[in-house]
Amino acid sequence: MLAEERGAFDAEAVVSRLEEKMRRRHPHIYGEGEAEPWEALKAKERGARRSILADLPRGLDPLSRAHRIQERVSAVGFDWADARGAFEKVAEELEEVRQALAAEPSPALEEELGDLLFAVVNLARLAGAHALGALQGRTGSSPPGSRRWNDSPPNAGSSSARPPSRNSTGCGTR
Repeated sequence: MLAEERGAFDAEAVVSRLEEKMRRRHPHIYGEGEAEPWEALKAKERGARRSILADLPRGLDPLSRAHRIQERVSAVGFDWADARGAFEKVAEELEEVRQALAAEPSPALEEELGDLLFAVVNLARLAGAHALGALQGRTGSSPPGSRRWNDSPPNAGSSSARPPSRNSTGCGTR
């Protein structure tokens, strides 16, 4: 209403602009063309000079940001055919982490761990899951094995403590 009083624009102009935007983004609804992938439409609106990643919200948590990046690059054709390709990439990145760990101390370790996490997020996406939801489910109020974690190991604080063995959750047990 204030903008209308100042003469900046009126309600009719707002409605007209919204209708134009709807027709441009959804030509199939109006019988004016075929549906296009969302990211392709957004790329046209951004113009050729801007990155498809330029307007990702800064406040996204890292797992959601990785998921959104991978959705966007997938929409422009940069993706695996299915989750099997992403799984192989995870295996490749895991091997690189193993090598970085073997080269202790390794300045590349954090970068390799980041690559591994990014690949795991992509695997989750292609498998139909969201890595954040999967991790939240695993780290909820009572994650698997947590009852055992609350019990002090018999040799807690001892210098002769043995390394943990692995259980089905991938977490150490004593």
